[in-house]
Amino acid sequence: MADLASSGVVVLDSWFVPQIGTPARKMTAKRVELTLSSMGSATNKILASALGFQTIFRCSPLVQDDNTDIYRAGPSYDGSMILVGSGTASTPLDITGDFVCIVEGEPAAS
Repeated sequence: MADLASSGVVVLDSWFVPQIGTPARKMTAKRVELTLSSMGSATNKILASALGFQTIFRCSPLVQDDNTDIYRAGPSYDGSMILVGSGTASTPLDITGDFVCIVEGEPAAS
């Protein structure tokens, strides 16, 4: 398979996330629909760049479009991609289908 392309991403909503700190990071949250074809592991990646992020800090669970499956998800150690797992497996896995989730991170430089 291959990595997720930006054509497989639809941004349904987006907003700025206020941050406190010195220096305060510019953070954005996006509610996205992802069309995945055997993607979600460290081999077939859901890259931050495909979602318009430089770094991903948080990701909600992925919910399938027909509400039949929910997969836990989170950023990789370096924030460069989203890794997907099932409720029982401790290793990332590839999944197929249309999913919705909310992703927070630092937006890619424009």
